[in-house]
Amino acid sequence: MIIDFHTHMFPDKIAGRTLDYLSGIFGASPFADGTYTGLCNSMGKGAVDISIALPAVTKVSQVAAINRFASAYTEGPVISFGGIHPECENYKEILKEIKNLGLKGIKLHPDYQDMYFDNIRYERIIDAASELGLITVVHAGVDPKCPEDVHCTPEMARKVLDDVKPEKLVLAHMGGNEMWDDVERYLVGQNVYFDTGVILNTMPQEQFLRIVHMHGADRILFGTDSPWADQKNFVALLEHMPLTEEENKYARNPLTHVDFLLFNQIDKQPMLAIEVDGTGFHEAGSKQAERDIKKNSILEKCAVPLLRLRTDGSGEKEKIRNALKRE
Repeated sequence: MIIDFHTHMFPDKIAGRTLDYLSGIFGASPFADGTYTGLCNSMGKGAVDISIALPAVTKVSQVAAINRFASAYTEGPVISFGGIHPECENYKEILKEIKNLGLKGIKLHPDYQDMYFDNIRYERIIDAASELGLITVVHAGVDPKCPEDVHCTPEMARKVLDDVKPEKLVLAHMGGNEMWDDVERYLVGQNVYFDTGVILNTMPQEQFLRIVHMHGADRILFGTDSPWADQKNFVALLEHMPLTEEENKYARNPLTHVDFLLFNQIDKQPMLAIEVDGTGFHEAGSKQAERDIKKNSILEKCAVPLLRLRTDGSGEKEKIRNALKRE
């Protein structure tokens, strides 16, 4: 089953003009017409089974209407989340209503809501949503609306994580669109989910694979940002990622590890993985040798240098120094 966790749709009567307006901001044309029917047609072409629709509330006055529209899509091929604005004073009541409507989560968009993500108003909403068991999805990183004034940076998101400790927070666009060095610095390894909305054909593949490897594939949600990305194309991109199915299974096994991992203390980037191989246990043709081949391939594809040392070898310090110099 393929679930697209990040899509958008609008009521039929406003979909056309909404996409026209957003196309002017994005400088791009949509791949679907922004309606429920258009999203379903796109899903059919891409063999997507379920799409999660994420509404963006830009004004307090929109909240009730957006959530009424969303409440019609609580099951079936398209499941909508609700919406809320940080300036809503009665946010607790709105969140309870969202829960009562059968909606499973909310979407926040700091750039379009003109508020920075580490504001106490967002923290209160996320905390209350978490208490209700609602998922919170947040646009993170650069947005074409205000690319020089990012309203949800990875550093802001880390502050919210530390302050609120939410159970179900999803930072869209791999934690921070076009800010992935900071994602690795502040967010990788934290209790937070990322989605792949709109980034699979723009993010450097080596960095994408490295974040998946370091953060854990179980905390990466497939998303397209349809209609601003082609679902069929994104499914194909994901299927052709260099890790094989067997490598994916091996990498996700909680018992899979490296013996030592050296990383940069400042930016937390992995610099060198070290494996210490026993002389008999790792002989060619053994089960362990087969695992070594998988591990070598995975680390190479994730751009993590690997040094193998033997238990009967010598000069380990010099070998490690030389390996680090090459990097």
